[in-house]
Amino acid sequence: MKKIILFLLILSIFILIPMNHVSADTGPRPTLEIEVVGVSQPFYIDLLILAEVDQEKINEVREAMESDEIYYGRVVPEDLYFVRANDYVPSILTTKSPTYYRLTMENEHLFTLNVPQTFKVLLLFEDGNYITSKLIEPTLFNSKIRVSMTNVDTLITQTDVGSVEEIFPVATMTFDLALRILGTIVVEFMVLVLFGYFEKKSYLFVMYVNLFTQVTLTLFMFVTKFYFSPIFGELIVLLIGETFIFAFEILIYRKYLKEHGKQRAVLYGLIANTVSLLASFSIVILYINF
Repeated sequence: MKKIILFLLILSIFILIPMNHVSADTGPRPTLEIEVVGVSQPFYIDLLILAEVDQEKINEVREAMESDEIYYGRVVPEDLYFVRANDYVPSILTTKSPTYYRLTMENEHLFTLNVPQTFKVLLLFEDGNYITSKLIEPTLFNSKIRVSMTNVDTLITQTDVGSVEEIFPVATMTFDLALRILGTIVVEFMVLVLFGYFEKKSYLFVMYVNLFTQVTLTLFMFVTKFYFSPIFGELIVLLIGETFIFAFEILIYRKYLKEHGKQRAVLYGLIANTVSLLASFSIVILYINF
C-alpha cells in the first residue's frame, strides 16, 4: 500500500507540471449570452445594474468613448446616458472597464469581461423609448438567458416587463457524461485485454465499477464546470476525484477481479486508471490552449 501511495503522489506531481505552462491570463471568465425574442424593431442592448451615476461619471464615459480607449469601438446612442429605471443604470456608465459585448447571431448577444451577478436587460429603441426586463440572477458560470418580450408594447417606455429564462445545457451535459463513461470503459477494456483478462464476468465487473465511479466524478465536475470555474476548477476536481478512484478501484479490483491473481489485479488498476487519467487531463489541457 505504501508503494501505491508513493505512486499516486508522483503521478500528482507529474500531472501538475503542465499547468505551469498555462498563463494565468488564460483562465476563463464568466460570460453571459442574451437571446432576445419577440422584438421586431432595431434596438441597442445593455445591462442595467443598481448604482448611482453623476454627471462627472457620464462625462468620463463620453471622453473614453471618444478616445475609444476601452470601449472596443462600441457606439453608444446618446439616449443611453439618460436611462434610469428605478435606480438601475446602464452598466457601461458605472465602470472604467465595461462589459465587452458583441452580436454572435441574430438576436443573440454575448457579454464578456466584468459581467454583473445581478442585472436587468435594457432594450433601447431608436425613438428613445426603452423597455427593461425583470431582475436576472444567473446561476451558471457561462450563462445563457432568454429574454422574451412577446406581447410587450415597445412603443412606450416600460420597466420590469416580459419574461426571463436561464437555459441549462442539458444536451451538452448529457453528451459529456456519455462520452466520459464510454471513453473510460473503452480504455479500461483495452488494458484488460493487454493484461490477459478475457472472461465476460471480468468485463462486466469493470464496466459496473466505472459506471459508478465515472458518473460520480462527472457530476462533481459538472457542478464545478457550470457553476464555479470551468477548466481550472475541473482540473482540481479531476485530480482529487481520480486520486480517490485510484485507491477505490485498486482495492476493489484486488478483492473481486478474480480471473487472475491479486497482484495482477492491482497492477491492472494502476495502469488502467493512469491511462484514463492522462487521457482526461490531456483533453482539458488541449481545451485550455485552444
